[in-house]
Amino acid sequence: MKLTHAAVVAVASTIATLSSGAALAAADKSCDQGKYSAGDKMWLTGASEGDHFEIAAGRIALERGNASVKALGKRLLNDHTNALKEAEKVSRELKIPLKDKPSPSQEWILTMLQKPGVDFDATFADLAVRDHHQDIEETQEAADSGCSMAVRTLARNTLPILKQHLEMAEKIKK
Repeated sequence: MKLTHAAVVAVASTIATLSSGAALAAADKSCDQGKYSAGDKMWLTGASEGDHFEIAAGRIALERGNASVKALGKRLLNDHTNALKEAEKVSRELKIPLKDKPSPSQEWILTMLQKPGVDFDATFADLAVRDHHQDIEETQEAADSGCSMAVRTLARNTLPILKQHLEMAEKIKK
């Protein structure tokens, strides 16, 4: 069965929407639980999964992409490696265990990106645009409404980088 660009993107987009955005919005953001809220924990653990996903996707882009996609892949690999290190510092400070790999749905997307017959460059760019729109929305929420100052600061520092990734992906998509 040949996987089309549209099929991979549609399934990945649906999975991403169902798995994180609504849950983060519904998470308890009250600060009376101690150093951090349930929303802080959800964002931090989700961001670490996302970092692992972006690192792996960046590596795949370096292997399979055209020059523009490789440039984005390199940037994703470097920036999300650094972001993961910063998230690990905050997690140690707050004693929140982080994920050590992408989510199962993200792993599925990574597998699909490696399948023969996928229009890799178009699919990768489209996924990067959709993923970064969602990441920016969730990170803005954490920056604005996080209980923990460490989480808010990390989210605020991450936002400009995510916006740069989105801009790069949008240029490739055109």
